[in-house]
Amino acid sequence: MRQFICAVLVAGGLVFSVGCQSQTTDSAGPKSQSTDSTGGVAVIDLDEVARRLGHDIQLGKSYGMEEARLTQHLASLQEDLQGKFKKKKQAFGDEPTDEQQGQLRSLELQLNNKARHEKVQAQTDLTLFRQRLINRFRERVKPVAREVAANKGLSIVLAKDESLLLTIAPAVEITDAVIAKMLADKPADSSAPIKTADKSANPTKAQSAN
Repeated sequence: MRQFICAVLVAGGLVFSVGCQSQTTDSAGPKSQSTDSTGGVAVIDLDEVARRLGHDIQLGKSYGMEEARLTQHLASLQEDLQGKFKKKKQAFGDEPTDEQQGQLRSLELQLNNKARHEKVQAQTDLTLFRQRLINRFRERVKPVAREVAANKGLSIVLAKDESLLLTIAPAVEITDAVIAKMLADKPADSSAPIKTADKSANPTKAQSAN
């Protein structure tokens, strides 16, 4: 689950900017820092947030549902393509002419290409769907992490990654505080998995949210 959540979020640039003063400069020269300015970096463990809020299970269920839907679509498509080829072959009889054999080879190539294209499209759609799940989780955490960090006088929130962060001061670790706030604000229906859209007319054309 760590690769499913943390790696993608870090790759997507999970850095939340909270303050404004630390990001702007005066063209005339540096300004003296006011007593209420913010600075510093907070750290949050997104895997832990997802685990303790149950979002890892929700994401897994939603992803599994979409994967099953696309798998079923590909199986139905394969059956349909095989049916078309079989029907064409039967129409030519047991001893097709050279021309008819050429038509069968051409049809077989065409149908195989279509099957390969649909498989690649389904894989792309599944990847995009997973990214939308990650983005949705990220957007739910983002405002809470921003608020918690701001209350500590910290202006940036960085996703915890042990391969990048050698040591972390307890004062800048906001995971528990974010989890506590999100649990307090958790809506009653938040345990429901993300529903997949009805794409019965063209199942593999999933729309990218980002």
